Amino acid sequence: MEHRKSTIEEIEQIIKSDEIDRLIGTEESSFFEFREYPYFTDLNKPENPWTKMKSKFELLRDISSISNSGGGIICLGLIPKQKETEKIEFVKEVCGIKEENILIGSWLEIVANNLVPRFNKTYLEWGYSGKEKKIFWMKIADAKKIGCYPFLIPQDQWMPEKEYFLKGTVYGIYFRDGPQNTPIFSPHKLQEQLAILASNKGLGEDKGEKLNSVKLDRILSLMESDKSKIEENPDDKKKEIISYAEEKLDQTSDIFYLLATPVKKIIIPNFWTKGEKTLYNLLKNPPTLRRMGWDLNVAFSEYPEPGNDAWEIMNGNRKILRVSKDGEIFAGGTIQEFLNWGLRDEKNLINAFAFVEYLYSFFNFLKEFSIRYADDKNIFNISLGFRTKGEKNYNLHIPNQIAGFLGGGTHGPWKKKELIIGHKTFNEVQNPELLTGTVVQEIYASIFGFAKEELPFLKRVEEGFVFDKEIYLKNQ
Repeated sequence: MEHRKSTIEEIEQIIKSDEIDRLIGTEESSFFEFREYPYFTDLNKPENPWTKMKSKFELLRDISSISNSGGGIICLGLIPKQKETEKIEFVKEVCGIKEENILIGSWLEIVANNLVPRFNKTYLEWGYSGKEKKIFWMKIADAKKIGCYPFLIPQDQWMPEKEYFLKGTVYGIYFRDGPQNTPIFSPHKLQEQLAILASNKGLGEDKGEKLNSVKLDRILSLMESDKSKIEENPDDKKKEIISYAEEKLDQTSDIFYLLATPVKKIIIPNFWTKGEKTLYNLLKNPPTLRRMGWDLNVAFSEYPEPGNDAWEIMNGNRKILRVSKDGEIFAGGTIQEFLNWGLRDEKNLINAFAFVEYLYSFFNFLKEFSIRYADDKNIFNISLGFRTKGEKNYNLHIPNQIAGFLGGGTHGPWKKKELIIGHKTFNEVQNPELLTGTVVQEIYASIFGFAKEELPFLKRVEEGFVFDKEIYLKNQ
């Protein structure tokens, strides 16, 4: 019998058409699971309670692993056959399913009560397909897109390879390895790490606090630290992030970027959670100096989206702000239509008034982020630069009407396009005004080649130059 790999779009199209015989020959994959029988979680037959428990954990593993791996479809009522050369099954025949055996209400309750974060019924679509014989299908949402990555099972575990139950609060985190549900960690090893966390790290003042309350990201970080892996080259990672931003932003524009990378990875509790006092909320509502400024704010209709182990938010295709699970903060903005404000008829000019405020907004965000998630031992490595389409030389323009006694004018062209600001301690990032002044002073001198006793949009204090808030607040 011929068998084939199908895309999720092809499978969805077949289900919608009711021509389910076209599923015959389709192989299981990371996004397509099928079964001949339903999940026996609450039926009178079979009467064996162990079979019901086994079915319950099969349901939890199928749903969580597919969701953790990008989402997909489960079909019931399809007879499998294994390929001769691989441990991969394909659809041999459509046998159909009896509707009275589909206990979707019970299954939704099991999933909601046994997955962390809670699996809402809105994350699942379901229905029947077929004419003479009907199959039952469930479409499962991508955990990252709904902000619940990864789903975890904090209950007794049925171990299919050993055919026995692990009793107690055993955590299972499952992903799809091709057509197989694979635990990312051994449940035994994960339980061991949790016990160490409970006894040595402490879970709060209440020593009897349940393991369920341990923050998921902290569990994952402990397990990740136990794995031997090759660290990414920081320069390669930086290039990858910048290239990603260039693809997301207006591809006809040149861009300016800022990157703050913690020297030691920062664990962000409840990373994928939405709501007040979360990273999601901080991205949506970053610290703001004034209304309608050149900052990290976005339109009211824009919201953070998950992508590549990070939250990111954009303002159309003009600005992007991105924070990774490791605490890396990236911001990028276009020069055209954003940092060349008021200079659109002039070629290759950057508005210094807009540029300096954008820098301050980034460092103000970094301060708030560090207060929430870093500690006084954290150090951030900061870099910035411009990326242009072809060889261009920009000048920095100081608007006369705002600069006042500074006389305005244009400085440049730039001598270079990138700067490594270097390491900044936790205490240094707590003063965004001084940090902005220090960085802007270096940009003025090193990139655009000018230095004066008085610098536009900065003011001199005992420690050096600081960002001049008053100028901006007067120009609302």
